[in-house]
Amino acid sequence: MKKQYYIYYGILQSFHILFLIILLSNTNWVFGFLNNYSEWNIQFINMFKAISIIDLFNAIASVFMVYKYVNNIKMKKLEIIVLSISVYSALIFGLAINFNKLQEGNELLLILFSIPFLPVFYFWYLSFRNISFND
Repeated sequence: MKKQYYIYYGILQSFHILFLIILLSNTNWVFGFLNNYSEWNIQFINMFKAISIIDLFNAIASVFMVYKYVNNIKMKKLEIIVLSISVYSALIFGLAINFNKLQEGNELLLILFSIPFLPVFYFWYLSFRNISFND
């Protein structure tokens, strides 16, 4: 990946850390662009909390990986791990919202919230190029 991709990913994950800290410290567990959150069952809320906690650890590891890269220390295995977790979490989040129709009436906000993350799918794809799994 190019250096600007790493920097973009590091900035994105830094904002993600702030967002997740605010979200996890909110006792009402509110996503502003989703509807009917007062009607969510406890299992669904707990699943989102678990994903958010894993996302937080992953975002911290991602910023660490970007910091190392900017200082000319490449950590290819960590790169693949954090990007894979990021993609997996985004897919779980997006599919759960879509399947449960939680975005109805707020589609534009969800799209605007999601757009900055789209390049991460491309970064994930790039991370697998020229890699040997025999290491």
